[in-house]
Amino acid sequence: MRDVDLLNARFGIPDRVQFFRSANDFPMARIISPVSTATISIYGAQVLSFTPTGQEDLLWVSPKSYYEAGKPIRGGIPICWPWFGAHPSDHYKPTHGFSRISFWHLRSVQALSFDEIRIRMTLSEYDTTPDLFGYRFNAEIIFTIGKSLNVELRIENIDEREFQFTEALHTYFNISDVRHISIDGLDRTAYIDAVDQFSRKIQYGPIRFDEVVNRVYLHTSTDCLLQDELFSRAIRVQKTGSFSTVLWNPGELLSEIVADMEPDSYRRMVCIETANAAENIVTLAPLQVHTMTTTIGVE
Repeated sequence: MRDVDLLNARFGIPDRVQFFRSANDFPMARIISPVSTATISIYGAQVLSFTPTGQEDLLWVSPKSYYEAGKPIRGGIPICWPWFGAHPSDHYKPTHGFSRISFWHLRSVQALSFDEIRIRMTLSEYDTTPDLFGYRFNAEIIFTIGKSLNVELRIENIDEREFQFTEALHTYFNISDVRHISIDGLDRTAYIDAVDQFSRKIQYGPIRFDEVVNRVYLHTSTDCLLQDELFSRAIRVQKTGSFSTVLWNPGELLSEIVADMEPDSYRRMVCIETANAAENIVTLAPLQVHTMTTTIGVE
């Protein structure tokens, strides 16, 4: 039996959850319900597609994404953990941590109702090399797919020492055109502007995009509302356990030089990331658990 045959035999729900291999041989799950469809990669425990019935896909994946072990998939909802961005002291360690470039373990698939499916995966220190993090942990990701998509990242410290981490659910949203969107919910919120020498600024009013945007909004747990004029829809991004919101759009210049993006990619995507980053670092004592969730859906 091939691996996906074993997964289908153990976890598959006929006509609702089907396991398959991508063209590059990555194991995937396809979820089909009366209210939405979704695709999740077991590599990276990463949602690649979420499409409510009658809508365009809410998520964007680059056509030039790598599907290679050791490299991240560009798009969907990558998991950035146990650090967000570059490692704070060792630039040789992978950007955004090792979670998004690890094969997770599929633990359960459950039909909660006729139109809602829950999938659970786990990762532990045994799935990576000790020098990458150096602490014992259990990581769990739970996807609930229905009319909306809920992603819950749960980190448990099973070490004898406390540890710290930063994190993000690095969501790439599929948009009609970056020139015709706006994001509400961050008015009067302080942020770090990585494009302007990491200076501190205050947001006033909705966010619009006419240049490269790379910002960490601090001490905020509010919803964001992505208004898309040409798709005639509003996507609400809710969160819990998160006190940072990261916004990213590479702009024309970066889209042209990033290898796994097309030159005009910046026009069709924007990242609104549920995060704990910068000074919103998480400290976890032994036996403590931290949970962060994001929920996305069309208004």
